[in-house]
Amino acid sequence: MFLLRLGVIVATAVVIMALSVYRYNREVRTTAPGQLVYYPSTFGVRVLGIIEAGSILRTPTELFFDLSKEGGRVRVRYIGEKTDDLRDLKTIVVVGNWDKTENELIGTQIALDPHYGFVAAAYAIAFGALAVFLFTMEREKAALYLQIKQEQIYQPEI
Repeated sequence: MFLLRLGVIVATAVVIMALSVYRYNREVRTTAPGQLVYYPSTFGVRVLGIIEAGSILRTPTELFFDLSKEGGRVRVRYIGEKTDDLRDLKTIVVVGNWDKTENELIGTQIALDPHYGFVAAAYAIAFGALAVFLFTMEREKAALYLQIKQEQIYQPEI
């Protein structure tokens, strides 16, 4: 019975981890501007970089700026919702489509730089502590069961 419960717990943990990795790769993971040359044209990406100083150009319908990080640089044409909080040397994530023919990123959304490493570490610590707690509780329950089984619960009066 113990092994069955342990197997269910491990299987559940594996499923949760697989779904977490899938979500991370689909919605959270970012790439550097220098890595965009390896992506196919019109591919949806999330690019993390720093807005280069003096590169912001505002037009009535679009916003242009250069994003750089790790030696790579890409021109961004932002056509999403208007934002006034962009400034030089700010680290941002631009969500959009990579246009390889024009060699520019067409951004549709701007997000802040996520620091998910800390969150992932906190979840790992919490799940690890929970697993240790459940394991020890299961062992204590088994020991109490054996102790009760070995003792006489009811002793008649003499």
